[in-house]
Amino acid sequence: YAYRPFGAGPLGCVAESFARQEMIIILAKYLKTFRFTHIGSGPPMPWMQFTIQPTTPLMMGVETR
Repeated sequence: YAYRPFGAGPLGCVAESFARQEMIIILAKYLKTFRFTHIGSGPPMPWMQFTIQPTTPLMMGVETR
């Protein structure tokens, strides 16, 4: 089985579009308020699975703007 957070087909979540819109707004608010910097030893390398993931943990520094 696959994890589908909003379901699929006729039994899908009726609030899916609202939830996705809300995620975009919250992400924009975080990007406006904080500065994110990569503090790892090198650039992150992608690893192809079902989704693209970094091969090592993505270490990030967060500071206020």
